[in-house]
Amino acid sequence: MSRPPKTMSGGTKPVSGFLFIDFEADTSNDPEVTRQKHTFIQRNFHQKLKQTRLEKLKASKPRIGWIFQPVKGPVLEPPQADDAIKVEPDRDPVQQANLLPEAWTVNQYLDASFVDPFSSPVLPMTDAMNLYWRHFRLHTITSSYPFDTARMGMWWWQKAITEPALLQALLFLSAGHKAALESNSGVSSMAVRKSFKDSFRLRGGALCNLKYILQDPVMAVAESNTLIVAFLLAIEGVDANAKAVEAHLKGLKRLIQLQGGIDALDHMTVSEIYQADVRCASFKCCRPHFRMSTKWRSEVISDKKIFRSRDDVNIPGQLPLLATRFSTTNWSSDLDLPTHCLIFGFQRLVRYYEAARLQPSMVVPTDNDLFVIFEHQLLSVCFDPATASTTTGLISECVRLSLFLYSNIRIRDFQAFPFIGCIVAYLRQMLEMCFADMLLASVDLLFWICFIAGMGAKGYHDHSWFVAQLADIAHLLGLHDLSQVNGLLIQFFWTVRVNETSQRELWEEVLLEQRGKSRPQIMNIKTSCESA
Repeated sequence: MSRPPKTMSGGTKPVSGFLFIDFEADTSNDPEVTRQKHTFIQRNFHQKLKQTRLEKLKASKPRIGWIFQPVKGPVLEPPQADDAIKVEPDRDPVQQANLLPEAWTVNQYLDASFVDPFSSPVLPMTDAMNLYWRHFRLHTITSSYPFDTARMGMWWWQKAITEPALLQALLFLSAGHKAALESNSGVSSMAVRKSFKDSFRLRGGALCNLKYILQDPVMAVAESNTLIVAFLLAIEGVDANAKAVEAHLKGLKRLIQLQGGIDALDHMTVSEIYQADVRCASFKCCRPHFRMSTKWRSEVISDKKIFRSRDDVNIPGQLPLLATRFSTTNWSSDLDLPTHCLIFGFQRLVRYYEAARLQPSMVVPTDNDLFVIFEHQLLSVCFDPATASTTTGLISECVRLSLFLYSNIRIRDFQAFPFIGCIVAYLRQMLEMCFADMLLASVDLLFWICFIAGMGAKGYHDHSWFVAQLADIAHLLGLHDLSQVNGLLIQFFWTVRVNETSQRELWEEVLLEQRGKSRPQIMNIKTSCESA
């Protein structure tokens, strides 16, 4: 066999990174082979040198680069050099990722503590408007909706972002709510006046924008206008503004007629209409103006477990005792049949609400409408004192008003709004007509009614009257501490909340009222009623 050829032929290029040499055939006198050897060695030397320099260059710089600290405040400004944090190159990648400031994420800039970085609203937002929008997300929405407040806040923002009148209405409501909370919390009068002043200014702007829209024949028939008017009606209702309620109610009826009736509207628009209707009827203590739509009602309760007799939700804590006293006492026969039906429905509703607070995953988008339906039905069965002044009718009316108060101060947080004061005043009027009869036959029920009314009446004229009655009734029942009070209240409608201060403050007022009264005067209350 012939020998293999020499190391390389003249026309063959070496494979990159390798040089094959035939030792037996190799001779140092071949100039071509010598040149190829030198070329190969030089190329590999320079490649290794270049790779070494690149590795040194990479090692001398951080892997993530410079990470800036979050900018505090609503204005986005470039950070200074002193605010930078240098990341060590040998740090674990997971730890480096954890060093990224959360404030530089989109979610943080869209959070309530920051302004909208995209300037999305149709109106230019001032600092005060951003403050009231923040209050709307953190407080007003939470007070208005029992379930899924984050989703409801986003839904309102999506609607208001392109509607100047609706945006100003949202801010108008938030400014008034903020002023009411500040007034009850002892904030300086200057801050309260500023919030009220901004509320009036935003209200005027909302009405002007709405008037401009309704003057356009094409824009006036849009469904968004029905939502705006319904929302304004709800605001005037919670503020107990009778004249504004009449004007908005007239316009809302006309807009609904132009849209083809309630059943032709979107579900959420109808929900806001009934919300507004309930608020307007509540401060007048009358029946709602709009009949409940069968179609809309069936969309809400068609698939709810709590309204099926064979199913029930997981009931936490002491809730199995809820409302049991309405059916196990001698005075339960003094309540009429519609009131018993309302009590049973509200019992299941409150149980579901308390269970959903512990298990938010069970909430569905239409759950907020459950309380709208209940309150609408509650106000629909209210009676006229001029035609139904019997003891049974009076006691049933007091129970229904107490259920409505519970829904608005314990499920929702509407205590700061003026319409609560109207309900409390009307409840006192009804209660005074049957007080003696209840003191003899149903003193425990009387205590629960006065306690719920006392919680709602804080800051209103009738608060001292309910505290005085509670002091007398608590002595007759032998209630000395708050645990005994909770044990009795939960057998009606009551749930104990962690770190709650309003109930403790009311009970301390009751104890202080008892110390200011002489014992014989307290003991003679029931005796005088029995002799009468």
